[in-house]
Amino acid sequence: MLFKQVNDYDMKCIYCKGDCIKKGKIKNVQRYQCKHCGKTQQKRYGKPPIKEEKYEWVRNLTKEGSSISSISRLLGISKSSVQRVIERIAAQTELKKEEEKDQEYEVDELRTFCGQKKTKVG
Repeated sequence: MLFKQVNDYDMKCIYCKGDCIKKGKIKNVQRYQCKHCGKTQQKRYGKPPIKEEKYEWVRNLTKEGSSISSISRLLGISKSSVQRVIERIAAQTELKKEEEKDQEYEVDELRTFCGQKKTKVG
């Protein structure tokens, strides 16, 4: 009779490549703890990363004025994921600084009020 030898050290740490041992379950997902660095991890994580093509879709739909809810519904990803993608895109975007030189502006009938319209300033 052949039996498969079950080894508690069948998983390697993704941080330091050390041996990991079983360390409980969270929501029926087995957790492992590294014997060397002490960090915990699991073999597979539930949510796959968002693909690059969806980043482009989020960028284009945002330019068209679509809401976060509608982008989430159309692409099949959560609202918080859409927000994270928008934040990442915004962080990579450089703002163009346009300087206006020798411009003149004309203001007609400028009025300022403090509190109520009865108390005029200027």
